[in-house]
Amino acid sequence: MKKFLLLLAMTAMTVVFAQAQTDDIKTLTKNAEKGDAKAQYSLGMKYYAGEGVASNPELAFKWFEKAAAQGNADAQTALGIQYFNGDGVAKNIHEALVRFEAAAEKKNLDAQLNLGWIYGHTDGFLDPKKSAKYYGMAAAQGDAEAQYLYGLMYLNGEGVGKDAVKASEWLRKSALQGKVEAQSALGDLYENGKGVKLDKVEALMWYLIARKNGDPVAEMFADSIKTGMKAAQIADAEKKAAAF
Repeated sequence: MKKFLLLLAMTAMTVVFAQAQTDDIKTLTKNAEKGDAKAQYSLGMKYYAGEGVASNPELAFKWFEKAAAQGNADAQTALGIQYFNGDGVAKNIHEALVRFEAAAEKKNLDAQLNLGWIYGHTDGFLDPKKSAKYYGMAAAQGDAEAQYLYGLMYLNGEGVGKDAVKASEWLRKSALQGKVEAQSALGDLYENGKGVKLDKVEALMWYLIARKNGDPVAEMFADSIKTGMKAAQIADAEKKAAAF
């Protein structure tokens, strides 16, 4: 009996949810047609994701364009994604870059990350300086992934002047936010004295933190560095890692 009642309750919830979605689409459409940029963007997202309506990338593109024309940075980013992937519009990477760059200048984080990736990985558009520029913008906004990548660019001199000190600063920011790869990288800097004072206790601490967070490579590094350390140093590093 309970199972049957639960099924009825779930069915009722589904009907209510579907009705709410329908009402939401009607309201969004009404506001979007009145020229509300936020409503236009939100409606575009509904059509793009197929939430409450059938998925329709072409119609999503139409609403994103209307919102973008009013300066909506999220809509500019959405258009960039559609142009880059050829989804709902003919593929056009040049136009995607135009859209992303417009949004990036308005501090849209997703646009900045996309530009960093495109200029760093897309054949025909590779530009390390621009990749560094946009990862730097995203890093300055506090994005852990961007901080990690920006730190590596300073470490390797890609798109920016080689600077181990700046590398360590950005990797630390990322590591403190829990980016496991940054934690391992920071351990390596401390182990080898790159951009920071050589400190094996600090190095082991970061390796142990990274290992705890699931980095399999960090376990190898931790085991390796322990061979040249005293028991007291190892204990100190383990205590610090446990307290992180």
